[in-house]
Amino acid sequence: MDKSNQKLIVQSISETHALAAKLATKLSGGEVIGLSGELGAGKTEFVRGILQTLNPGAHVSSPSYVIEHIYESNQTLLYQIHHLDLYRLTSGSDYEELGSYLHDRTKVTFVEWPERLNHYQKYFDLIIEFELSDDKRLLSFKPLSPAGEKLCF
Repeated sequence: MDKSNQKLIVQSISETHALAAKLATKLSGGEVIGLSGELGAGKTEFVRGILQTLNPGAHVSSPSYVIEHIYESNQTLLYQIHHLDLYRLTSGSDYEELGSYLHDRTKVTFVEWPERLNHYQKYFDLIIEFELSDDKRLLSFKPLSPAGEKLCF
């Protein structure tokens, strides 16, 4: 199966959470996943679905104003979950320290608005693009590394 540009349709928040839960079971630590799409497309809901699986007690909110939320792992995880929102960065920002910061085996990082970074593809294992269409969402999975390939369905 070619996983180079897989597209899946979700029609509700519960389907978004279910898809995120499937992806959550594939995480091992160190992965960096970009979430791209317009405001309200479901990026934060996707992260909420990940956390409902990995740390059910976590309260997930958008990090739009604070840039980053860090969720401690539950007792079975070996990593933290970092949720960044780069919406407030100017498009094409240089954030060079991001590279070393992101690829840390003690965390899994989700970054909303990854396209706000120059040359952002080099930082990510997987980009998930969220597109609104009527009452459903189209999610396109674009792996950028072998680790990203493993996260696709």
